[in-house]
Amino acid sequence: MDCKRAQALVPRYIRQEIDGEEMEAFLGHVKHCGECYEELEIYYTIDTALKELDGNLSSPRTLKMSMEQALLGSERKVRNRRCLQVSYYVLNTVVFWVVTTAFVLLLRMYLGII
Repeated sequence: MDCKRAQALVPRYIRQEIDGEEMEAFLGHVKHCGECYEELEIYYTIDTALKELDGNLSSPRTLKMSMEQALLGSERKVRNRRCLQVSYYVLNTVVFWVVTTAFVLLLRMYLGII
């Protein structure tokens, strides 16, 4: 993912409107690109400040920690999604081989080979 695409996704990330592979690519880019990380930090700070306009505003340190927690939560979601995909693939593979083996055994029984 390039910076232009990552920066375009920042508002959608803050509104929690991205997931899946797009989320994974976004997080990977933001984690390694200081410019895009800073862009995310600015948007996150503005969004949080607007939400807390009626109450006491959080300190910049608290906002940064809050954003870091949100990023960690997103990374957990990506890892869980990957885990589910691998589990689904393994389950499908096992089911395929069980059905194939059962079919071959039934065919051999039917043909009298066993």
